[in-house]
Amino acid sequence: MYRYNRAMKLGLWSAAGAALFSVVVAASCGGSDLFSAPNSTSSASSNSSTTTAAGGSSGGGQGGGQTGSGGQNQTGGGGTTSTGNQGDPCDWMGPPCNEGLFCNAPGCQAGSCQPILPPDQQQQHLDVQCGCDGVNYFNPSMAESRAMSISHGGRCGEDQAIICDKMSPCPGGLHCNLKVKDLGQCFFSPGSKFACWAVPDNCDPNSTLGHSCAKVLPNDCGDICSLIKSPDAWYDDPGCK
Repeated sequence: MYRYNRAMKLGLWSAAGAALFSVVVAASCGGSDLFSAPNSTSSASSNSSTTTAAGGSSGGGQGGGQTGSGGQNQTGGGGTTSTGNQGDPCDWMGPPCNEGLFCNAPGCQAGSCQPILPPDQQQQHLDVQCGCDGVNYFNPSMAESRAMSISHGGRCGEDQAIICDKMSPCPGGLHCNLKVKDLGQCFFSPGSKFACWAVPDNCDPNSTLGHSCAKVLPNDCGDICSLIKSPDAWYDDPGCK
């Protein structure tokens, strides 16, 4: 009986040892679910992180796509609304018309897209118009040739006109109209301010006349268009009419 119990104990110990040995071997080989689970969890976590990161990139890409799409829409919308064909409605403060056209908007309000007048079609008669840009135009055709709408007929007021003097010239293509009140102001006009004008490229010598301050003879008259282009002051002289 004693030998039997002892044998049983030895068998149990042997079985336990064999089982422990199997576990250790399995652990070292990575075949046991018990020890491989953390690796699987770690791997899953890693995969999850990778997936999340990829999702973030994908989300960022989608977000970027939406932003890009918005930019395209804005650009496309701007491109669509920033041009107009001849005859299309327009607004002085709105988008420009197509190339070769300008917004002819009387009173600097609403109007329509019209062709810019070629310089060789400028008229030569005097019919002063105040442009929306504060420039005095010799006549309406001058405004059309410079792609400018008319604010009102007549000269621009002091609060609207582009001011100049002998030391401060006008922007390109414009002339500082050095008109003084009379002969007495020709050589004594300190601090005088003048206005910028747009005049025809070709002046009509037989149009409205004035007198240059640089001319002393009574009959030294010249057309106003040429006088405005001149660097000298001038004045209205009844004798030149």
